[in-house]
Order: sequence, then C-alpha cells, then structure tokens
Amino acid sequence: MSNPMTAKRVDKSGAARAHARAEPVRQSSAERVRHLLAEEIVSGRLAPGTRLEEQSLADRFQVSRTPVREAVRQLDAAGLVMVRPRKGVIVTEIDVDMLQELFEALASVEYLLARFAAQRMSNMERLRLRQIHEACGVAHENRDYDTYAELNHDFHSVIYHGARNRHLHSIAEGLRLRLRPYRSTSFRTGGRMDSSMREHGEIVQAILDEDPEAAGQALRAHIDGSSANAMRYYLEHRAASGDAGSVRDRQHQEGA
Repeated sequence: MSNPMTAKRVDKSGAARAHARAEPVRQSSAERVRHLLAEEIVSGRLAPGTRLEEQSLADRFQVSRTPVREAVRQLDAAGLVMVRPRKGVIVTEIDVDMLQELFEALASVEYLLARFAAQRMSNMERLRLRQIHEACGVAHENRDYDTYAELNHDFHSVIYHGARNRHLHSIAEGLRLRLRPYRSTSFRTGGRMDSSMREHGEIVQAILDEDPEAAGQALRAHIDGSSANAMRYYLEHRAASGDAGSVRDRQHQEGA
C-alpha cells in the first residue's frame, strides 16, 4: 500500500516536471509505414480488397523491404490486412460490429485493471503515472498528436503493470494492438485529444486516491469516449471516400 503523504496528490515538483518534458517521438521506419498505411485503410483511401505489393510500398515510402514487412505483420495482427499464401497482402473489409465489440471488451478489461491498479500500484509506479500524465499535457499544449498517442500507450501500460494481473494485462495488450490504428488516428479529430487529457486527469486522481471504483469507472468512460470518436471517424471518412461499405456499416451510420 502506498504512503498517502506521497501518493495522494499530483506532484508538481521540479523533478516530476523535468521528467514530464515531452520530446517528439522518433518513429522507426516500420512504425511510420504502419501508421500511414493504417490511416489510409481506416479512412477508406485504401479500399477493401486492394492488393499491397511489398516492393511498391518500399519504393513509395523510400525504405527497404524489411520495415515494410514488419509494418504488414503489425497490420495483419490488427486485422487491417490479410496475408494470403501465393496471393500476397490484401486490405480487409472492416466490420463495424467487430470494431464495436473490441472496444466493449477493452472497456471491460481496463475497468478491472484500473481497479486493481488503484489498490496495488507502488509509489514508483504512481510517480511514473503522474510524470506521463504531465508529459501528455505538454504534448497536448503543443498539439503534438504523434507524441500524445505514444504517451497515451505508456499511460495505459503503467496501469496494466500496476494492476499485478498478468492474464488481464495480456488480454488488454492484445485488444489494444488490434485497436491501436483506430485510436491513434482519432486523436486528430473531434477534439478527442482535449477530452482524453481531461479523462486521464480523472483516472490519475482516482488511482492516487486509492479509490478502485472511481478508477475503474473513469477508465471505462475513457474507453467509451475513445470508441465513440473512433467509430465516428471511421464512418465519416468511409462516407467521404465514397465507400458505403457493408450493409451493417450503413445501418450504423444511419443510426449514429
């Protein structure tokens, strides 16, 4: 159990602020290719069924084939492309119902992780959570979307580790991997980064207060907000690209 004198308040000391300076994230070649392709797939600029040639992608992004291969592996794990023997890499049709189910599963798992983290986090982990939150604030002020997205990943990872439950941690990481393309692109739209920053503050305070229920509810609401924004981004960009998608896609769009 943490010392309430050191863990209950958000520390604004010079040491914490020094750690909170957000440096621009330097993406690897594979991460850059993955991010750009994911954005094109989610937005509909790369239509379902499009075949992706490894050498063509390497030429386009001015990288070797190795980072392209790694980017494709990550996109395959996220369900955005399919790797078919003798047929190559194909852009998949995104199922809106499946996307909604993934967000619902993540919200439920992270609710439990936040509850456990509020009870089990060490003082050092609470300090690290505060530092990441402050660094998110710097990225937010600078409107540095890429750095904010990376820090957001770190923010959730600290909570996962602090929960001390390896099985829930593994499930959450798998879900976040599949949803990462949708979450990272949505920070640029609908004021999502602003609301995310506010929600992070509520999560941090609940964990520092060692209030499991408040922490769980705050994190569940955070994922629900991310889900609503990501779904809206997906549907709007699919409509703008002229790709109406499946019947279920259209039904969701009409009911949104």
